[in-house]
Amino acid sequence: MFGSYVLIFRGEAVYATPSPIRYCPLMYKLLKEVGGPAASRLLEDFRMEREIESREGLLRLINEIILSQGAYRPDRPLNVCEANVSFGASEIMMDALSGHMIDAAALVMNGMGSVLTFTPGTTQGVVQRMTGCFFTTPHSLLLDRCLEEGVYPVFPFTGSIDPLASAREALRLGIRRFAVTTAASYNSRLDEIACLENSGSVIYRLALCATAVDRPTAAKMSDHGDIVWSCASSHVREVVAPRAIAQVGLKIPVYIMTQRGFELIKPRLKAIDPQFDAETVIPVTGGRRPVICHRGNRLEMIPADQIRDSCSDCPSPLI
Repeated sequence: MFGSYVLIFRGEAVYATPSPIRYCPLMYKLLKEVGGPAASRLLEDFRMEREIESREGLLRLINEIILSQGAYRPDRPLNVCEANVSFGASEIMMDALSGHMIDAAALVMNGMGSVLTFTPGTTQGVVQRMTGCFFTTPHSLLLDRCLEEGVYPVFPFTGSIDPLASAREALRLGIRRFAVTTAASYNSRLDEIACLENSGSVIYRLALCATAVDRPTAAKMSDHGDIVWSCASSHVREVVAPRAIAQVGLKIPVYIMTQRGFELIKPRLKAIDPQFDAETVIPVTGGRRPVICHRGNRLEMIPADQIRDSCSDCPSPLI
């Protein structure tokens, strides 16, 4: 949260690293929905760069609001089709599965590590509101429940996180159309995942959690990602954005890098606004790059060169 890595130990948030950013429009929106003095105080602490207070407030908020509602617990629901954000990776994969564009998703689950999911509900359910998981330990209750729900743990006894191994395992199981997520430093292995593809398989590559990635990693996201989330990354905006053929969202842009990436996101666009005609959108780089964003309860398309200030409400600082 806010670029801070949080350690959850035995059901309690116990440590948070200093946040590299002061403002995030997504977290601001989510915390405003949570409401209450704790959320307001935390936002003010981040804005004023009060490091100690913001770290303590972040832990307090996670414990009192998020964990108290059962998030990350081993008995939490694993089959949920509720969309938490408009253009989240799990939401896109959930709708792609519903539209039969893919047969599986390779993603990361807290308490189980790398997993393969095969239904819309489990694809959204194993992730829910988690914004990034980079280390976890396996839980025996979750293993039993995964097997009951049809979720396939790639590393059931270690809880390891390895998107490359997940892609290999999907291919070994005979799955030929699937999406895989890579996050933070794991994005540096996108080229290796791309090399697994052959004439008989399609591996959609979703590059996430870009905050603070280095420039070489941003270049791999640009070269080998189908969809790239910008987060609070300056390198992604400098390296990836100019090569994008479409974009969804304004505050935290999600860049579409390939035609097949655009096809993958179409079911999500239809789910958000059934009246929006994605077939009329022509993906192209440069100033005419289509930017699809919310206007009230509807989606609309605006050419990139007609957006006067593309970062009037984006994360700050970009790093």
